[in-house]
Amino acid sequence: MLMFADLDDVGDAQAEAARARFHARGEEHRGWPGPDVFLIVGESGVIPTHAHDANLLRRAHGTFVVSLNPDPTSKAARVADVHLGLGALEGLIALEVAAKCDGARCVRYRT
Repeated sequence: MLMFADLDDVGDAQAEAARARFHARGEEHRGWPGPDVFLIVGESGVIPTHAHDANLLRRAHGTFVVSLNPDPTSKAARVADVHLGLGALEGLIALEVAAKCDGARCVRYRT
């Protein structure tokens, strides 16, 4: 699951309804395993919706939370299992490089 911070959706009735349906799906389907990984990109903490969602999913399903944000005061950074203090582009590249790492042939990403 990938979440980008978007203040345009805050208070939007359709966005809030979609978020409520997403959480209701997990409650209705007891066998639903939830997402394996929750990737939060750019959560400022002004309205910490994604950080809250990440905590709910971690507690309910053991979802692993990754945060990409150069701001160390981000609320998402405090709830993430892994926080990369990088911007979106650099952080996504670093994650792709890490995913392709097979130990001996690992290429180190440098910012």
